[in-house]
Amino acid sequence: MSGPEWAKIKILLIVLGVIAFVVVTFSLSAWMSRRQEAAAEAIARARGWGFAAQDELGLEARFAPALWGLRNYDLYNVRIVEQGARSIYLCDVRYKFREEAAGRPYSNGVVCLIESDRFTEVKAQLDIIGRGFLEFMISDRVELVDSPYADRYQLQSLDPDGARATATPEVLAALAEYESRATATPAVVSLAPGQAAVLAGSTGGARALDDLVDLALRMERAVP
Repeated sequence: MSGPEWAKIKILLIVLGVIAFVVVTFSLSAWMSRRQEAAAEAIARARGWGFAAQDELGLEARFAPALWGLRNYDLYNVRIVEQGARSIYLCDVRYKFREEAAGRPYSNGVVCLIESDRFTEVKAQLDIIGRGFLEFMISDRVELVDSPYADRYQLQSLDPDGARATATPEVLAALAEYESRATATPAVVSLAPGQAAVLAGSTGGARALDDLVDLALRMERAVP
């Protein structure tokens, strides 16, 4: 076989290999997505919750105040835990934080969203974040003053005084208790007037989801 003919065959094989890789990758991604959806729906049905594979309720826009710390996010696999005077939703979420560079890959996790009259007195939009060696990279950082949790948590808010007035020792104690559980995953609590969000990494199962809902309810009881 001559050199030019062999070169054409190699190019064809490379093209076919790339196409096969794309097809396999897409198929695997779709299969994993369907499997995740089925697992989420099974948990929802077992608990008597409603379920929607996509954000049919407009939660992304509705909870934008509580999710202010995220630049881009998509909610899916929505478990409707409770609706009425108080509404609670558990959603899988694909997101980026405001602080992250545009080129960074998306993260995946679970967020518990709650609306309640108890949050109407929340003074400001704020995130409660654990302290760490990368905290200097966080903009709009608010230090806790005269708080027993100052060495454990910090706040992110455009309204420092309102954030400190909202993040009382009772609120921070609820988060600390959640983090002490063996089933807990690290969480960011976001509060805004009328609503709150509890964002965690991918959870280990149904018990971890229950813990997220419990933390959201504890936040509801603890806010001043």
